[in-house]
Amino acid sequence: MGSPEWGADPRFATKAERVRNWDALHALMSEWSRQHAKQWIADAAQRSHVPSFPLREVTEQLDTPQLRHRRFYRGVELAGSRVQVPGPPFGVSLASTGRKRQPLHGAMPLDGVRVLDFSWVIAGPTTTRYLAAMGAEVIKVEAPGRGDPGRGSELHTVLGQAKQAIVLDLKRPDGVEIARSLAAKSDILVENYATGVMDRLGLGAEALRALNPNLIYISASGMGRTGPEAQAVAYGTLLQCYAGFAGLNRHPGAAPRIGLAWLDPMCALMLAFVAAAAVWQRNHHGGVARVDFSMIEAMLWTLAKPLIEAQLGAPP
Repeated sequence: MGSPEWGADPRFATKAERVRNWDALHALMSEWSRQHAKQWIADAAQRSHVPSFPLREVTEQLDTPQLRHRRFYRGVELAGSRVQVPGPPFGVSLASTGRKRQPLHGAMPLDGVRVLDFSWVIAGPTTTRYLAAMGAEVIKVEAPGRGDPGRGSELHTVLGQAKQAIVLDLKRPDGVEIARSLAAKSDILVENYATGVMDRLGLGAEALRALNPNLIYISASGMGRTGPEAQAVAYGTLLQCYAGFAGLNRHPGAAPRIGLAWLDPMCALMLAFVAAAAVWQRNHHGGVARVDFSMIEAMLWTLAKPLIEAQLGAPP
């Protein structure tokens, strides 16, 4: 923001003070933001690794470089017109191991399945909580210190249930080696770090496939792991605004509304589904899945009706 003088104002020094003086702070931020286009602000914030996206209408997502790169939309004939419809957000690729595994026969659907959990905050830990509820052994990897931010609230009380945990300093070679040894003995790996982090640690999909060809590798990110926006830092409510949901979730004449922060738990349901499906595929047909899950694509997948109506000229 160019370090405005009011940035050092003691009224805004702490979160509690900012809340108490929100009207004054909002007025100053609004005065600054009106000098720039929304995309410029979002891009400037992302360059500093601050999660930020512009508010968009759903129709603005019909043709973007990111979604074109990922071939998200599929052309179909509908009502005499050619329209683009959302595809699945899973980004699944299969590697053949040449052999099948024995189907599971435990009391629970995922008995005998070990999950190595590198996820944090909400979407990923909710996914692995569902997998644990289905009988999987979940080993959650956390950094030294505070660990998952969810531990600072009631989130961990819910999402940490039925999981084991290990603290690993992945900035140290010995921490990485322990992680690799766990991956060698696991069935599923789930991660939602920023794009490129796991590869830089030597824990990317290709590196671990050489170590464990039967490892199902699941990545979840805001925009997907490929494409011009793959590096963008995101979280659920921001993507609800960016995808156009907030614009649809309003009354006439009213401002857009984020509504309930539901994208994270919805994505967790979809990720748990694809994880269980990947286990079935591997055990019955021998294909080992690499899943590149995009939250923005999952959001747009739920908005097929307004996307189609906009192309047909009907009111959303």
